[in-house]
Amino acid sequence: MRIMFAPEALADVMTAILLCPVEISGLGRIERMGEREFLVKEVVIFEQSCSSASTEFDPEAKGRWENAMVRRGLAREINEHHFWWHSHVCGSAYFSDIDEGNIQNFDIGNWQSFDPAVSPPKWWVSVVGNKFGELAARADFYDPRETVERCDIVTIPQLGRNELRALIKDRVPYVRAEIAEKVKMDLRILSSREMRDWRWR
Repeated sequence: MRIMFAPEALADVMTAILLCPVEISGLGRIERMGEREFLVKEVVIFEQSCSSASTEFDPEAKGRWENAMVRRGLAREINEHHFWWHSHVCGSAYFSDIDEGNIQNFDIGNWQSFDPAVSPPKWWVSVVGNKFGELAARADFYDPRETVERCDIVTIPQLGRNELRALIKDRVPYVRAEIAEKVKMDLRILSSREMRDWRWR
């Protein structure tokens, strides 16, 4: 399975992970290109509260984002946002138990939308990354249920390391402004739940 990114989409994900001192998450506009390929066209950051070890998918924030899309005349595009990305800051790029719960909630049976015209998706693609540039990707299919782990990640067109670094640098002002406006950061000492997560031991 191959997850392809428009260069700016991948740069925005990596820039957000690098700039944000706590975890952060967002959605992305994605298209299934074939049986084994997906293309992430752009990513968005919505309102969220994050700590050093948690960024939970907030259905109310998603609802506000949906309403804003409808007001902008982009209701049809809501159904194209089946990509979820998030950061583990300096922890390992893996899908934790909390991440598994979020992904399970994307399932058809648990799907909630504030717009009745928005139908439940039959698949989601997810990426988790960290500040060391590590990324892990998976694709989840809900009818029938299947998870494909360790998907390949590429940019289309392909970028070299230096080209990607330059693009990340260019995206810093935009992404920094989005984080400042939409991410509420909890910088307290880790909670007992977070301390139990092996990434922080």
